[in-house]
Amino acid sequence: MNIINKIYIIFISFILNFILNKLLIFIFSKYNIFQNIRYEGPKSHFKKKYTPTMSGINIFIMIFFHYYFFLKKNNIYLNTIILLYFLNFLIGFLDDILKIVKKNSNIIKLKHKIILQFLIYNIIIFFNKKILYKNIINIPFLNIKFYTNKIINYFFYFIIINGFCNSVNITDGLDGLVSFPLILIYIILILILYLSIYNNNFSLIHKLFFIDLISIFMNIIGCLLSFLWFNSYPANIFLGDVGSLPLGSIIGFSFIILNKELLSIVPCFLLFIESMSTIIQIFTYNFFNKFRFFLMAPIHHHYELKNIHENKIVVRFWILSILLFLISLILII
Repeated sequence: MNIINKIYIIFISFILNFILNKLLIFIFSKYNIFQNIRYEGPKSHFKKKYTPTMSGINIFIMIFFHYYFFLKKNNIYLNTIILLYFLNFLIGFLDDILKIVKKNSNIIKLKHKIILQFLIYNIIIFFNKKILYKNIINIPFLNIKFYTNKIINYFFYFIIINGFCNSVNITDGLDGLVSFPLILIYIILILILYLSIYNNNFSLIHKLFFIDLISIFMNIIGCLLSFLWFNSYPANIFLGDVGSLPLGSIIGFSFIILNKELLSIVPCFLLFIESMSTIIQIFTYNFFNKFRFFLMAPIHHHYELKNIHENKIVVRFWILSILLFLISLILII
C-alpha cells in the first residue's frame, strides 16, 4: 500500500471542512452560540466570549461520511474505533451544549466525565473483548517485553484512553495550540500503521484495519488543518469538547492496538506535560494547604500569567511538538 496515493484525502477533507467551518461560524454567530469563558481563567480570555465553538461537529461529520461511504464495515476493530469516537463525541456534545445553555463552563465536572468515560470504555470492551487478550506490552528503547493478563490490561488501557481523551481536552486552551501537535501525532500514527502493515506480528484483520485507519487519520489531518485556519490567533471558532474528547480517545486506542502504548509518550509528551501540570496543581492545592505550584493550570495558563503573549506560548509549544515529532521519526524509522 502506497501512502502517497491516499494523500489526496487530506486535500479533500481540508476543502470540505473549510466550507463546513465557514457555515458553522455563520450559523453560530447568527444565533449567538458562543464559547463560554471560565470565570476563574485568565482575564485576557474574556475578549473571546463572542467566539463560536463546537467545530468538532464538522470533524465528526467528515469522519462519519468517510466511514459510511468509503470503508468496509465488516472489521471489528474499525467498528470499535468508530464507536469509541461516537460515544466520546456524545459526551463532548452534551458538555458543550450545557455550557452554552447554562452559560457555565463547569456543568459536567471532571469526575463525572471520568465516570461517563469509564462507562464508554466498558461498552467498548463488551463490543470487542479481543482488545483485552493482547498479553504483551513493549517497553521502548530497552527491547523488553512485559507480559500481562486481562485484569492488568483492563485498567491499563482505560488509563491510556481516558488519559489521551482528557489531555487533548486540557491542551485545547489557547488559539491554535492543540491543532498542530495533533496533526504531528496523527502523522506519526500513520507512519507506524504503514510500517505495521508489513509486520508479520499482526493478523490480516489488523492489517485491513490499519489501511482503513490510515485513510481516517488523513481525513482528520485535513480537518485539523482547516480548523487551524480558523482557530489560529485570534480564533474565529473553537474546537469544543465535542472535538477534543473523541480525537484524544482514538489516539490512545490506536497506540494500544499497535502495541506502542509506552512509545506514545514521545510524540505526545506535550499532552503529557499539560495533563501533569493540572494533576500537580490539584494535588498541591488539596494536600499542601491550598499551595499552588503553578500560577494557574494547565501550564499554558501559567505562562500567560507571567505576561507571555498567547501567540508566543503557542509557537513555542509548536516548536516543542516539532522536536518531539523528529525524535519519534528517529525511533520508529
